[in-house]
Amino acid sequence: MEKALIRMLQALSRAALGTGFPFLMTTLGAAVVFFFGSTSLLARNTNLSFAVDLVLMAIIATIIYSYLFKKTSHNVLYVLLAGTVLSTFFTCF
Repeated sequence: MEKALIRMLQALSRAALGTGFPFLMTTLGAAVVFFFGSTSLLARNTNLSFAVDLVLMAIIATIIYSYLFKKTSHNVLYVLLAGTVLSTFFTCF
């Protein structure tokens, strides 16, 4: 039972890495520091920074993936491919 849970969590983490969400969150965190500065309240307060990153990531991901699902006629394979391309794009920053 425990091994199955570990395997399931590993599969979920691999799927999350393939969709680009960790790279999107890293890019948003860097953008917050870039636009607001390293001495701002957002950069110093980790809880507030996490909340802002979470909200921005949810909004941006919803926009990107709703557009992709409409454009690809709800084809999950194209969405995963786009997530892989976007994660490569976000690692460039």
